[in-house]
Amino acid sequence: MTGDRNKLRIVSSVQDAWKLLAEEWPPGETTLRHKALTICALALRGKAGADVAREVLIVAAKKRAYSHRPCNANC
Repeated sequence: MTGDRNKLRIVSSVQDAWKLLAEEWPPGETTLRHKALTICALALRGKAGADVAREVLIVAAKKRAYSHRPCNANC
């Protein structure tokens, strides 16, 4: 869930995560956002694992007070 409108945003790839962080993240630079962007960029180039990018994105989202729930067949 993102932002004040509680918009559900499904992130299903490293590219989705990078786009969310780079283009849709609310104003206010954070160190965790920057780290997540860096890890996602590395993962897109095959220099980091998608699992690492996922974990860093989740940490940044929790810090930003976004909720996180794993997607299942009901998404």
